[in-house]
Amino acid sequence: MELRAGDAVFSFHGAIAGYLLRSDLAAIFHGPPVQKRAPVPGLSAQIALATGAALAGSHKKDNSVLIAFLSGKEGLYATAQDVLRFAGRHKLPVLYVLSSVTGDDGPPSPGFPVIPVDATDVVAIYRVAYECILRARQGQGPSMLACKAWITKSDPIRNMERYLTAKGLFTEKWKQEIIGKFEQKVKRAIAESRKTKQKVLASHEDDYLYFY
Repeated sequence: MELRAGDAVFSFHGAIAGYLLRSDLAAIFHGPPVQKRAPVPGLSAQIALATGAALAGSHKKDNSVLIAFLSGKEGLYATAQDVLRFAGRHKLPVLYVLSSVTGDDGPPSPGFPVIPVDATDVVAIYRVAYECILRARQGQGPSMLACKAWITKSDPIRNMERYLTAKGLFTEKWKQEIIGKFEQKVKRAIAESRKTKQKVLASHEDDYLYFY
């Protein structure tokens, strides 16, 4: 919600990149075409690539930021810690969003704020992300959201519905309107995806490509 024209999003998650590629809000840093079933780079490699993209974007001097969606179950290698410390020292305008953090503690502090947040609490994530994005725009450097996957799982959409209802901001009519609009967007997205896939296969008859 806080992205502007000129901001960028980094992700190896196909669903996120696919959605944002249809948005006018942000440029996308994503992996090049790779063979189908090729493994997604590990967490440390994603951090290195995202930090490189943030470094490249920092030269624009336009207060733009990069949001890096990261995922992976392995721990952070020493090289990744070095890369994060580099981002902190150079005050790169990047927000790292680390999904599905387990355990009581998030990643060790790399010299900038690492903020644990409930992965099912949309409002909490928005509030923290807003502050972190503002911090990056002001030249204060990177931050990391460590989205924690609690043992007791709950539905973030239902949680948001209850939150809005309690605030008097939610009605059943509005809900059905949102669902209808969303279903139309999904249908258009599927149609566009099929057209894109056909074009790719037509131009690469001997290769089976998959875009992250």
